[in-house]
Amino acid sequence: MASVKTIQVLAGLLAISTLLACSEKIGSPADYEDLCIESTQPIPEAPPEPSEGDRATGTIDNGNTLWDTISFQTGSRVSGTIPAPDLSSITGEFTSVPEFIVWDESTIDVPFTITDETADMVPAAMFIQAEGANSYFYVPLDGDSSAIKLWGPWPAEGVALPLIDADWAEPSGGVAQKINLNVLMFFIPDGSTPPDFSAGNFEGANDASRWQKISFGDGSSVAQLVPQSIGSGQIQVTLLWDQPNDLDLWLTQPNGELIKHDNRSSNGIQRLDRDDIDGYGTENIRYIDDAEDGSYVIKVDYFLGDTNPEGKDELNTNYTVIVKACGESRSISGVVSAAGDNNTALNFNFGLNCTLNPIANPKTPDFFQEVGICDVQAQSGSGDTLVQ
Repeated sequence: MASVKTIQVLAGLLAISTLLACSEKIGSPADYEDLCIESTQPIPEAPPEPSEGDRATGTIDNGNTLWDTISFQTGSRVSGTIPAPDLSSITGEFTSVPEFIVWDESTIDVPFTITDETADMVPAAMFIQAEGANSYFYVPLDGDSSAIKLWGPWPAEGVALPLIDADWAEPSGGVAQKINLNVLMFFIPDGSTPPDFSAGNFEGANDASRWQKISFGDGSSVAQLVPQSIGSGQIQVTLLWDQPNDLDLWLTQPNGELIKHDNRSSNGIQRLDRDDIDGYGTENIRYIDDAEDGSYVIKVDYFLGDTNPEGKDELNTNYTVIVKACGESRSISGVVSAAGDNNTALNFNFGLNCTLNPIANPKTPDFFQEVGICDVQAQSGSGDTLVQ
């Protein structure tokens, strides 16, 4: 019977930046720590996922089915229309991104900033409704809120991807679908208890001074829900940002080859399937299968070139990179400030034992876990298995 060895890991190694794998042969269990664990920066916790009742049960090929299958973390859907006064009577404003981008199994933060501070008043909830829809969402806020979390359509149990129909979301030669959104924020006196927002005509709903509307630099007060059809696979890396400029997603492979806008695919295994040049994203690189073992480097590049219009090369731009692999997802955020900036968002390792179908016994490494375990028997043939 094979012996079982327990790996003790110091508490100081709880901040792990590399995504774990054991893609090389291990000579002995003693080699485990050097090969499998590196510690440089924290990896965020796994994002929450929508409940089964909020998930999609079929193909999404129009605005109604899309609206019916998106949801917001901590948000509630209510039948009817937002119980607010006419927009023309609402003078307060807040800012956010003009495009609420969703795709299959997406989880994104929608940031917002209060630009019209109201004395002794604090935001209590954000309200969102698609144009023509017969339902709306309210998302409770607290004093520390600076974003709401939007879930694109997630599949119900037994439903296969893709959900968003590519021919509808981004038709070949046609105009991509964009659904107008009415986005409002409701305020309450500081220190007071929020009303019951599930009630159609809650306390203060008729008072225009309690409401603020979303606004953008061009004077528009209409956001848009933008569905995108992007591919997934063994590894998927997706980039979003918050300004109308051109950021590029770069991924350096273990063999040193760089996948980006001018080298979108080299061997059919991986490809950059979306390159956005006018703002917000997404950009997406995916490995359908047969991803190479070894170290990968994700970078975000603020593009400097003839297609970057004057005035768009000095926008302080917040970005988010979402990495999905091995049945897990993580997001990493950062900032680029000027054309030519090139930030390393994340380094990670990928190996044969890190798969989308984990082996139950012996346990294989979790792509994102902070303290990992390696199947030494599979790697070295020594008959020894490492466990936590």
